Amino acid sequence: MAGTGSRSAFVGRELELDRLNRRLEAAAEGRGGVVVLRGPSGLGATRTAHEVAGRADRLGMVALWGQTVDGFSGRPYGAIGEALEPVEESRQRAG
Repeated sequence: MAGTGSRSAFVGRELELDRLNRRLEAAAEGRGGVVVLRGPSGLGATRTAHEVAGRADRLGMVALWGQTVDGFSGRPYGAIGEALEPVEESRQRAG
């Protein structure tokens, strides 16, 4: 519904979602890992990531987010560092 803030139905990307769901299941069984979604702007990588993060949340998992910057202005491994920053901040507050 336009204007209500509700999210539209997720359509397509069945192959990608199947692969990502298998990775979520493996992580839930203790076989963790890292998944990187990438692609040109506007083709659905962010929307796919939001969908998978919602599924992870429903499984009681935490999704970490980081974004890259195209070209030379981004730092190497910047997305990983950005994703891990909240974890480190949480550790510092707890310790």
